[in-house]
Amino acid sequence: MEKSELMSFFTVLDFYDNLSVLKEKERTGWIKWNVTGRRESVNDHTTSAQHLAWALYSEYDIDVNIEHVIAMLSIHEIGESIIGDITVYDGVDSKSKAKREREAVVSICSNLKKGDILISLFDEFEAKETPEAKFAYLCDKLDFDLQARLYCNDNRCTIEKATYEMISIKQIQEIIENCAKTAWDVFWKADKPKFDGTYLESFFAMLKNA
Repeated sequence: MEKSELMSFFTVLDFYDNLSVLKEKERTGWIKWNVTGRRESVNDHTTSAQHLAWALYSEYDIDVNIEHVIAMLSIHEIGESIIGDITVYDGVDSKSKAKREREAVVSICSNLKKGDILISLFDEFEAKETPEAKFAYLCDKLDFDLQARLYCNDNRCTIEKATYEMISIKQIQEIIENCAKTAWDVFWKADKPKFDGTYLESFFAMLKNA
């Protein structure tokens, strides 16, 4: 076996092994909501977001390069294998999180011969400027809400079971105090502004009572 082939072999193994932790890493939001039973992993979310993108692309006639969207969604969480799943409620400012996550992505991909492609896809997703990145972002956020809906419908996620850390967050408190009867009410009201004015506005509105 030539040296270059051996190096490529170990590079692939290293890349695969580094990201394999995402198969078991539970998403932080579900831990803080104290979801019972098996909780979604980061890899579960990544796969589900890609499936969702295909379905939305099919039914809503969205003008994007769907293969490019899928490529972005496939790698958009790989930095979490190093920094963990940091949520908007964890007290980490967005710039600091973005810097740490990009550094993690570069670290993971730098040894790959074509790692610059993955880094470029990650940067595009984070910038949210291209039609594909904007759609990928909405799919990422919507997948969270659809999973929340499943947990709530199964009574695995409720306001009463949530950790104090979660329900003491000001935004969550305000939604609960404003007549939110279920955890699903909280999720829906918190994320609705993300879809207002987009081509998924009507879809998200219909979720309210689905």
